[in-house]
Amino acid sequence: MPRVVNEFEISQERIKQEQTEGLDIKHHEQVESKQNSFVKQVQAMTNTLEEMGNPFLDECENLEVLCTRDIADPKVANTIRNIKHIGKNQYQEYLRGRLDNRTKPLSDPIKQNKLHLFSRQDSKVAKDKLQISSLKQNCSLFSQLYCSCQVRDGNLYELIRHENQA
Repeated sequence: MPRVVNEFEISQERIKQEQTEGLDIKHHEQVESKQNSFVKQVQAMTNTLEEMGNPFLDECENLEVLCTRDIADPKVANTIRNIKHIGKNQYQEYLRGRLDNRTKPLSDPIKQNKLHLFSRQDSKVAKDKLQISSLKQNCSLFSQLYCSCQVRDGNLYELIRHENQA
C-alpha cells in the first residue's frame, strides 16, 4: 500500500512539473477531435450559404466560387459538368481493352487526363502577371539607364547592344 501511494505522489509531482514547464497535458475528451473540427467546417459552410445565398438555386450557367462569387472559366465549368461521364467512359474502355477483349496488357499505364481545372486556370493568370511585372521592371530600368547615359555623356548604342535577360 505505501508503494502505490508513493508512485501516485511521484506521478502527481511529475504532472505539476510538466505543467509549470509549459507542457500541455489534457484528457482525450478535452482535446478537439476530428469530429469537432468537421462539425465546425459544416457550420462554416452553412453560414456561408446563408450569407451569400444558395448557389444551387441559381439558374445561371456559370460556375462560381462560393466565398468570392468569382466566375470560373467556361472550360472549367464544362469539365465539372462532364467529369462523371468522362470517368465512366474511361472505365468502360479499360474493361473492354484489358478484361473483355484482352487487347492491352494489365500492366499498360492508364493515360492521364489533361482536363481544365481551377489550378491550371490560375497558373496561366499567374504567368501573365509575372510577364507584365517583368516588362514593367524592364521599362523602368531602361528609362533610368537612358537618362543616366544622357546626363553622363554615355554611349547609347553600347547600352542597347546588351541584353538584360537570358
